[in-house]
Amino acid sequence: MRRFVAYGLSILMFAACWGDESASPIAPRYDAAQERPAKTRGVYAIRNVTVHPVSAPPIEGATVLIRDGKIAAVGKNVAIPRGAKVYDGRGNHLYPGYIDACTTLGLTEIGSIAATIDTTETGQFNPNSRTEIAINPDSELIPVTRVNGTTTVVAAPTGGILSGMGCVMNLDGWTWEEMVIKTPIGLFMNFPAPSAAANQSAESRRRDWESRMRPINEFLENARRYLRAHQAGGKDGVPAHERDPRFEAMIPILEGKLPLFVRVNSALGIQAAIRWAEEQKLRLVIVGGSEAWRVADLLREKQVPV
Repeated sequence: MRRFVAYGLSILMFAACWGDESASPIAPRYDAAQERPAKTRGVYAIRNVTVHPVSAPPIEGATVLIRDGKIAAVGKNVAIPRGAKVYDGRGNHLYPGYIDACTTLGLTEIGSIAATIDTTETGQFNPNSRTEIAINPDSELIPVTRVNGTTTVVAAPTGGILSGMGCVMNLDGWTWEEMVIKTPIGLFMNFPAPSAAANQSAESRRRDWESRMRPINEFLENARRYLRAHQAGGKDGVPAHERDPRFEAMIPILEGKLPLFVRVNSALGIQAAIRWAEEQKLRLVIVGGSEAWRVADLLREKQVPV
């Protein structure tokens, strides 16, 4: 029971850290509050436990109050409401759960069986691809990850150039509607980093990179044209524009409401991604960034998260 209580609180600790999903053309049609799992409803209290807030010193003999699946109060003098279910946490230590900021958890199961892998859509440009509806809540990898202390993850697609929208989810729930905290959180992209091959001239490398970037820039330009037509539709006699799911999904990216998560590792690639995002006026987040330390000053100057 004590282990159950400790893990149960760990699952809940970060639930309150993520805000409500904002309105979006591709937002799922459900109310997360109404879909809250029945097992998390009600009021629970864990008392006589040592809490490690991480951002503050440990609190011994603390009480943690949980209301409808979220932490309501933590401290030594927390009042326990009448009717709350109380657990004695004596001898236990409670920690916030880990957050994995980029995974394919719930989208993959067995690497050698294609039917269990749902990370990639057909084609290179799939900004309208929604990760949350592909999550398998029955994946055996989810409870294994959860019991090892990771309670919240970002699930993201991986294929093509514009892979699709990622989501934040808790690793507890019967359905994806119960698990998802926020969606979409941004668009994931595999950035074609410039080549550093020694057997190519600088001019050859430049032409090669520009040829790989050309279809991306053309797609973004078409998305901007769609946005302008969409905004003008229905005004001053202009007919409503026919909707395109791919360009519709690009609207919050182009308007800066959602970031572009760019997978790139080399220092040269990171520099190119920053310049390109500035030219395109996009909010940039570097994913991976194994050589980010080499361009730390540039990242700090441009305030680009990694």
